[in-house]
Amino acid sequence: CEGCFDIWRIGPGAVAAMGTAYSRTQLLRMSKFPLRVICLDSEPIAQKRAKELCEALAVFPGRTINVRLDAKDAAEASEEEIRQLRKEFLL
Repeated sequence: CEGCFDIWRIGPGAVAAMGTAYSRTQLLRMSKFPLRVICLDSEPIAQKRAKELCEALAVFPGRTINVRLDAKDAAEASEEEIRQLRKEFLL
């Protein structure tokens, strides 16, 4: 996710990159997880960055999925959308 409000909304297991940019160190840390779910804001620029991040992570073992929410971001998503996200990826 992009920020702390998003991860608070999703709950345990979510992490924030603190924006759409990411460092090499962050990329390498993300690469260690067998499943990586990218959930940036739904605006076009953020989704472009999400796609780039997914492509950068594709060379590492594991699976990377880009999730685009109906809401602007996770912090503003409906309870149902967050429940579905948690069910599918966190449990």
